[in-house]
Amino acid sequence: AGPTLYGVFGRKVGAVEDYPYSQELLDMELVWNEDTIDLLFKEGPDVVTPGSKMPVQRIKGEQDRADLISYLKRATKPQ
Repeated sequence: AGPTLYGVFGRKVGAVEDYPYSQELLDMELVWNEDTIDLLFKEGPDVVTPGSKMPVQRIKGEQDRADLISYLKRATKPQ
């Protein structure tokens, strides 16, 4: 399993404490936001976050990605 998605928007890649990230991810300066999450699912984690354990999954449809991002924003928002 990967790091928690709770509070993912606005969080730097590799920032969840006590998760064993690869050095590649720890060295990244990427911050998760609507654009970077869209890119992640458009291009795939092998391109956007090399060194991650996330399985390659791409979503071709722009509206499908927008719907996923909308859901993630609601589901992962800190209360």
